Amino acid sequence: MQEYNSVVCMDTAAIHEAMGNAYLIICNIEQAAISHQKYLAIYPALFPDQSDVGANLPVC
Repeated sequence: MQEYNSVVCMDTAAIHEAMGNAYLIICNIEQAAISHQKYLAIYPALFPDQSDVGANLPVC
C-alpha cells in the first residue's frame, strides 16, 4: 500500500480503522487501541483547517 500511497491518506486511515474494529471483534483490546490511535492521528494531518476533527471521539 505504501508503495502507491502516502502514509497520511484516507486509505491508510480506513485500513487502520477496519483493523481496529476487527481487533475489537476478537477481543484484542490492546491492538484495537493502537490501530484506532493510528487512524485518529491521521485526520488532523488530512484536515488541518478543522481542528475539532476527532475531538469528540472517545479515547481508549
